[in-house]
Amino acid sequence: AKADLEKIEASLYRFGELTDDLTIMKISFKSESQTQETSAKNDPLYQEAVTFYKQELGRLAIESFEKLQKIYPEDTEILKYLSKLYIKEKLFILASQSCSAYIEKRPADTKFLYYISHVFKLIGNLEQAIEYGERYRLRNPEDIINIINLA
Repeated sequence: AKADLEKIEASLYRFGELTDDLTIMKISFKSESQTQETSAKNDPLYQEAVTFYKQELGRLAIESFEKLQKIYPEDTEILKYLSKLYIKEKLFILASQSCSAYIEKRPADTKFLYYISHVFKLIGNLEQAIEYGERYRLRNPEDIINIINLA
């Protein structure tokens, strides 16, 4: 569509029915150099944090990933790790914040929609829990665990 938004919209409708609100869709482009600049994977602190995560050293992993998050705020893998760690350590308010930040940057991560729904349920924010749970259900209508979570 050569970056013409109206042509992009028309192309989307030609390929099928939209299952989400098009007005909240973000389309952007990152050059390879931008991606490399914001990637933490080559940082020794990242390797250390992943090692702590694999060894189930939750608090140490959280500290390392939190430091990395300040250095690489656009790196979604860090947010994903932090979200899982906060959930595991029962830090549900922090988990809801990192899950929200992650899903804002990666709305296509279907599995994470369930995680965020569950976290919002645990902190008592049922409106948000239902919203994310229903988004997940649209993509995976047969998932019994999500249906139980919604109930």
